[in-house]
Amino acid sequence: LPIALRPPAASAPAAPVPIAPTPPAAGERPSGNSVATAPIATPWRTQARLSMGTSAPASTATAAAPATASSPPRKRGRPRKHPRSDNANKKSHKARWYEHLEEVKAYHSQHGTIDINIKKAADANEKKKLARLKRWLGDQAILLHQFNALQSGEATPGKNKLRFSEAQKRHLVALGVTPMAERKDKYAKWQDNLDKLKAYKEEHGSADIEISKVSEEQRDDMHSLQGWLRSQRLHLYKAQNGKPNSLTEEQRTQLTDLGVEPCDRVPIAEREHHLGNYTFDQLFEKLEKFKEVNGHVEVPVGNRKHPEKNPPEWSKALVSWNTKLRENFVKFRNGETQNKNLPGYLDSERIARLSKIGFRFEVNRRETWDYRAAEWLTYYSKNGTHPTLDESPVGRWVRRTRHNYWLKQEDPENYKGPLTDERVEKLRSWGFDFGRRLPKEVLQERKGWEERFQELVEYKEQHGNVDVPQSIKGLGTWVHHQRRHYRHLKRGESGGPLTKERIERLVALGFKWITRKSPAGRSKHGLQ
Repeated sequence: LPIALRPPAASAPAAPVPIAPTPPAAGERPSGNSVATAPIATPWRTQARLSMGTSAPASTATAAAPATASSPPRKRGRPRKHPRSDNANKKSHKARWYEHLEEVKAYHSQHGTIDINIKKAADANEKKKLARLKRWLGDQAILLHQFNALQSGEATPGKNKLRFSEAQKRHLVALGVTPMAERKDKYAKWQDNLDKLKAYKEEHGSADIEISKVSEEQRDDMHSLQGWLRSQRLHLYKAQNGKPNSLTEEQRTQLTDLGVEPCDRVPIAEREHHLGNYTFDQLFEKLEKFKEVNGHVEVPVGNRKHPEKNPPEWSKALVSWNTKLRENFVKFRNGETQNKNLPGYLDSERIARLSKIGFRFEVNRRETWDYRAAEWLTYYSKNGTHPTLDESPVGRWVRRTRHNYWLKQEDPENYKGPLTDERVEKLRSWGFDFGRRLPKEVLQERKGWEERFQELVEYKEQHGNVDVPQSIKGLGTWVHHQRRHYRHLKRGESGGPLTKERIERLVALGFKWITRKSPAGRSKHGLQ
């Protein structure tokens, strides 16, 4: 037993034995003269609690093993944490830095500049990548400025160490990165765009930007400036109608003095065809009326130049609604979430109602020739007449088939369209009417591919580029057709008169296959 617990000897009187101090009561200051009434030692953890003025739990005092006053306290550290498995593959800051540097070098070798233009991205993934790379370059420009300030003594080191080295500085300077004190705020960027607009007006005499008036090198900047000007006109429209906008009074005055006028069209959310203005039942009723008049629910996109040619009961709201229904059908099938507040939301009941009136949720944008031919044959067998040449899918197919037939009759050796000899015989056996032949004057006015190519060469000599607008009749239409034939070839379809040799000749001339207005430019086909 410990000395404090040994009973005194029987032959000799009991001698005073030193015992451990008694813990003070709650709220009482410890005293050096306090003496314990029971000779029981206290564990070292309990002693630490008592020294801090806290009471020990009862279980600790009773269950703990007794220890001598001279025994050292037992050291108990925190249990060692097992390293996380995901940190094993985590790259260091330096490794990630050099990965970003290689990406910037690759962009520089491809485009000849480190001024990253996000609008040149081919798809959404590349757009996110370029945006991230542009932010990284901005951060490095700020770090480069701070590093130079520390080296020159203009700034003193702060609490946190600057994670930047001399080697990193050499890499950035070699690429042409210039130091930047801080990022430009939105008001500074707004002022920069206003200064560019002033310079454009001084040069061309008007604040209405026309891309055709600037050189090839300035077109990307002018496209950005044109988008900025469009948004400012919209904000002026909102300010004029007392709606919330992001322009200050001074900015509105500067734009007005420069000759910028508010936009003359209603914002999208307030237009008649906006889906937020309708319910599902209202649009479903419109679609039923469309079917009663036209016999189908294939709502065409519509003719902007000639609205009178659109079928009866046609509306742009139906076009937008049909597109949204097909998008949400894919989400419904994959179990993805939909916006329940819009009329395009789909559930099992709505899908059944739409399928009952013949609505097709899965439609190939370019139906096969045989599918349209069977659709025409069904209509002809039922009604005994040809369908009207309206903007319906069958009507457009009839017009294209007649047009291809006479192109084939005009030059059968060089014709490479979808209308083969076998298909011509099949249509004749069904009683298809190919219409009348085009007048000789019209056929004589048509120019071949080589003649149009020579006109394109002359256009480049005169204007310095081959970006022919479609407003130029003849050559502009021909250029548009070449881009369309090229997209067909990329999809594995017939490219018409466009062969591989002709593609190489156009590329050597500087021909661009993708424009901002083309479907590929809007990342629908993903072409490069």
